[in-house]
Amino acid sequence: ELSKEYRFISYKTLCETKENKMKDLFNKNERFLITILGSNINRLVNTLMISIIQNPAFGEFCNVKFKKMLDDEDVIVSISSACLTNLNGSSHVIESINAPKIVRYGIIRISLGDLTTKKIVIDAIKLFKKCLNSLYKQLYALLILHNILVFPWN
Repeated sequence: ELSKEYRFISYKTLCETKENKMKDLFNKNERFLITILGSNINRLVNTLMISIIQNPAFGEFCNVKFKKMLDDEDVIVSISSACLTNLNGSSHVIESINAPKIVRYGIIRISLGDLTTKKIVIDAIKLFKKCLNSLYKQLYALLILHNILVFPWN
């Protein structure tokens, strides 16, 4: 279960929203939106590709930084499709589905093995939440430091 700061949103809704209107998708106090990429029917049972979309008030989500945080916790994920080349940027697979830039920046691919248990999945979800909260706190502190956040009482 995700907290009120995170919410799942359909990929279709994201694709139908213009880049300059993404902020309108967020409810009050939401930090991140999470979408599942790909078909719910024709997919590999052990692979899940999601995208984490950060509230534009805090800039763009960095999946590289998020991956590093998970790596430090011994949770290994990928940050693009399985067809990533050595070129900078998104893979040709991600480009072919016309994913909006804000979606491409947040892609995380999760693969499960034969020995993955329910406990491992639950622990991984807890680590995801911990890392998202940590990223949010870092961004918040940075924005305050640079006087980018404007508070109503200022």
